[in-house]
Amino acid sequence: MRSIAFIKSISMLSLATALLLSACGPDGGANASGDDGGEQTADAGVGVVTGASQFLGTWVYESGAGLISCSDGSSGEIQAGGGTVTFTAGANGSRVVAVSDTNCAVACMISGTTATCEQGTCEIAGGTRATVQSDVFTLTGGQLHETSAIQLANSDGSTCNFALEDSVLQKTH
Repeated sequence: MRSIAFIKSISMLSLATALLLSACGPDGGANASGDDGGEQTADAGVGVVTGASQFLGTWVYESGAGLISCSDGSSGEIQAGGGTVTFTAGANGSRVVAVSDTNCAVACMISGTTATCEQGTCEIAGGTRATVQSDVFTLTGGQLHETSAIQLANSDGSTCNFALEDSVLQKTH
């Protein structure tokens, strides 16, 4: 049975980014009502970036930890660091698409300085599937803080629950 040892063998580059993202379409079927979501860009006269545009670009994991607990009784902590998430424009000004460096993508809704991503599933490595139960990015002081909950299903039938708690991402230039 695959256990925590297998999960730890997946590089943090793949784990921290791919676990948080699902393989759904760029707008997740949103905007069916035609609402433009109140698209916002730079604030005229002040230069403050708001709405989806504040998330756009590539962000790298700098710190944080994920706690993992598996159905075989194993558990542990995995340190975040090194992986990236790139946010691109979504269907309207209140949506972005988060794409990991493993090409998993998920649509996220923006409200103020928070991006709340949709649930979904993505294959990450060696037949392991990650089901995103929640994933939230909050912009604070020029950094993104991420909290997420993911369930991993290994090809041998074992499962693991993974919680990423306040990982910090910094925008690259």
